[in-house]
Amino acid sequence: MEKDEQVVMHAIEEDPDDVVPWNQLDLYKLCTLQFKASQTYLKAAEFPCNYPRIHQGLKKCTGPQQAHAVLSNLGNLYRQPKRFNAAKTMFEKSLELCPGYFPAYNNLGLVYVAEGHWEEAKSCFNKALHSDPLLDAAKSNMMKAVAMSRLCAAMEKPLLE
Repeated sequence: MEKDEQVVMHAIEEDPDDVVPWNQLDLYKLCTLQFKASQTYLKAAEFPCNYPRIHQGLKKCTGPQQAHAVLSNLGNLYRQPKRFNAAKTMFEKSLELCPGYFPAYNNLGLVYVAEGHWEEAKSCFNKALHSDPLLDAAKSNMMKAVAMSRLCAAMEKPLLE
């Protein structure tokens, strides 16, 4: 076990109801491609669709900067297994705490892309770019969403018009 992981585990031992160290451990496991361990910690913390518990834990954060980032990261965790409603809720809560937080807008746009809601996706990518015009991920995602929306629109037209 690495030193950073030991510190987080110690924080969990001190206060198992604190959401932040659980989330940090989940993200660490996810980033190190330890998906099963990440899911285990996510389940152990009783995260799924339990926003009141998450919100209580976030109140212990040192400031709103951490809270909205944690919520956005949780949205990413939910997005990966295609739990889109839970992901959207986390991104929306993140944006309530910090309007204009471009990573949450960008990732919310990705949820809409996965659902095939092109206009909503483009709107989110536009908001991300408005917050940070140099955000390459949002630029790339916007181009893909525009192309996919055109392709889908073309496929919906009858062949013999």
